[in-house]
Amino acid sequence: LGAGTSCLLGLELRSRIAAFRKNYTDLRVLAYASPPVLSYTASKACAPFITSMVNNSDVVPRSSVSNLVVMSKLLCRVNESLEANGMSFDSWTSLRKYYDEHTKIDDQLLLTEEELDAFFDETHAAPENDTESLFVPGRVVVLWDKGANDDNAMGGIVTDCGMKQLRQVELSLTLVADHLVNGYRTSISKLISQLENTI
Repeated sequence: LGAGTSCLLGLELRSRIAAFRKNYTDLRVLAYASPPVLSYTASKACAPFITSMVNNSDVVPRSSVSNLVVMSKLLCRVNESLEANGMSFDSWTSLRKYYDEHTKIDDQLLLTEEELDAFFDETHAAPENDTESLFVPGRVVVLWDKGANDDNAMGGIVTDCGMKQLRQVELSLTLVADHLVNGYRTSISKLISQLENTI
């Protein structure tokens, strides 16, 4: 919670000390893996002095109650799809069918990409209209690994807190490892090396 606390402390200092409000360079907060701690409006207002870093599928910046509610709804939708296809885990027969279906490689998915997109469009209000959710504070730098097929290249974007990918939990084998210091260090080092090679 150090990054979230630092963001809140920076906001509190700016609100109480006039000198910090006059000059954005006197107080800067660089937060790695900050959890969502502010409303959308407050998060955007902090962009001049707070920069939050998010590494790959790091679970902490996506760990808001509203994101967990969306994940719960998605898992219910997956369960409905399993039940509709006779794979509800309520008998050995359905368990065997699930195993048989998921040990072969084919294009049959529980939910198609279009269904997932429609689901997230349906469950996410426009961030500026979302008064119940919390967001990662300030300007957000999101880093991602493009994968082994792309020479381990890194991608990145500077965005605001309303980025769609930050408003859902990404189920990934690395969602915890991406939160650790070594995950951030590795991603930032790879990105710096990549940028040095292009200059």
